[in-house]
Amino acid sequence: MKTIQKRFMSLIVLLAVLCTTIMPVLPIQANIDQSKWITSGIYQYEILNTDMKTATLWQINSSQPNIEIPKTIDGYTIIRVGGIDDEWDYHNVMGKYSSTLKRLTIPNTVMNIGPLAFGGCENLERVDFPKKGNLFIGRWAFEDCSKLVNVTLYSANLGGGSFRSKKKRVELTNVELGCDDGDGPGYNFKTPDVIVLNGNSICSICDFRGKQCVKEIYLNDEAHLRFCSERVFISVNKLFVNGTSASFSGEEIRAHNIYTIPSAKAIKAARKAHVTYHVKSTGSMKKVTRKKKGKKYRYSWKPVKTTIKTYKYKGKKKGWKCTKKKAATQYNVYAKKKRLDNFQLIKTTKKKQLTTSYKYVKVKPVKIWLE
Repeated sequence: MKTIQKRFMSLIVLLAVLCTTIMPVLPIQANIDQSKWITSGIYQYEILNTDMKTATLWQINSSQPNIEIPKTIDGYTIIRVGGIDDEWDYHNVMGKYSSTLKRLTIPNTVMNIGPLAFGGCENLERVDFPKKGNLFIGRWAFEDCSKLVNVTLYSANLGGGSFRSKKKRVELTNVELGCDDGDGPGYNFKTPDVIVLNGNSICSICDFRGKQCVKEIYLNDEAHLRFCSERVFISVNKLFVNGTSASFSGEEIRAHNIYTIPSAKAIKAARKAHVTYHVKSTGSMKKVTRKKKGKKYRYSWKPVKTTIKTYKYKGKKKGWKCTKKKAATQYNVYAKKKRLDNFQLIKTTKKKQLTTSYKYVKVKPVKIWLE
C-alpha cells in the first residue's frame, strides 16, 4: 500500500513539474484603480506627483489614424503611458480604437511605455520615438502590430518581446538589449531582413529570433553584436562593420561574409574565425570647383579611388588568399543656403558633378558600406 502511495505522489509531483515547464507564464493584471483617472478631451490620465506636476496617460479615446501624445495635459507632464512593467499592470491604451491607429508620435517627456500598451494595433504602420531621453518600453508593448515593419529607436531599453512581430528593418541607436540565449519570451524582434546598430548599441543576435538567417547587419560607431549559443542558431548573410571600434563576439561567428574598413577591430575577429572578409578603402576628396549656371551652381570634382580587398581562408597550409578589385565611389553632398546655416546631406551620388541651387556645398567620399 505504501509503495502505491509513493508512486502516486511521485506521479503528482512529476505532473506538477511538467505543467510548470510547459504552460506559458502569463502576466497577471494588477488592480488598476480607474477611479483616479481624470478625463481631459480624448485623454484619460492619472496624476503621479502633484508637486512635480507629472502624470500617466492611461487611455486615448479617439478613432483618428494619427495620434500624437501630448507632452502635457492640463499642465501635467506625461512621463508614462500605460502601466509599469515590473508590476504587471498591463493595459491597452487605445482600447476599442486599437484597429484605427496608423501612426503614433511619442514625445521626449515619456520615459516609460507600459506592457501591452499598444499591443494588437494591427494597422499601426509607423511610430516616431523620441530622439532624446531614456525610454523604457515594457513587455509586449507593440506585440502583434503586424504592419509596423520598420522600427527606429534611440536611447531605449526594452523589457522583452516588445516588438515581437515580423519586421523588415530595425535601426537602434544607443540601445541595449538584454536577451539571454534561452528559448524564453525575452527576445524583442522577429528576425528582420536588415538590422542597423548605431552608437553604443549592444545586442545579442538572439534578440532577433524567428528566421535562421538575417540578410544584412550593419555595425556602426562602437556598436557590439554577440552571437548567441547553439540553442538559438541564427546566422548572418552579410555583416557590415563600419566602425573601427565596432565589434562582435561569440563562440561561433556565424557570418557568411564580413564587410569592413581599414584598421577595424573586425579584421582580427574575422581572421580568428576564418570568415571571408572584405576591406573597403577609399581615398580623400580634393578640390571641388563651382561654376554659376544661370540661377544655379554646377559643382565638379575629380574621381576618388575605391578598392575592395577580399580575403579568403584556404586552410592551414595555404593560409589567406587576397584578391583586389576597383569599385565605384559614392559621394555624400552636403549643402546650405546661407553661410551661417548648418550643412545638411542633400544627396548621395556616384556622379562627379552636381547642379543645385545651393550656394554653399561640400562633397565627401563615402568610406563606409551603405545599405
